[in-house]
Amino acid sequence: MPKQGVASTFKYARAVGSLETVVACSDIPYSIIEPAVWKKFHHLPGKDKEAARQRALPLFPSAHALFARKMDHQRAEPALIALTPMPGVLPKAALVEIAEPVL
Repeated sequence: MPKQGVASTFKYARAVGSLETVVACSDIPYSIIEPAVWKKFHHLPGKDKEAARQRALPLFPSAHALFARKMDHQRAEPALIALTPMPGVLPKAALVEIAEPVL
């Protein structure tokens, strides 16, 4: 991680490794989805975090309050990632109609 010391980077890596171990031992299927993949699926431009928040608003109308502020892109991005089909886990055809270009 940029601008972190060696000790904090090591602690982060241990935490990630612990989570991956728990998921693997529990036989929970997962895939690591790169930002380029889920942003392409949701038709979002490169680094525009506001576009992710705007995209999440119509997809989650009952959670509008959770995405109301500009800083709520931190909630919107994981929500969009959750809707992105994972290879071998979710069928892409079921979610294709959800993804429409952001205007």
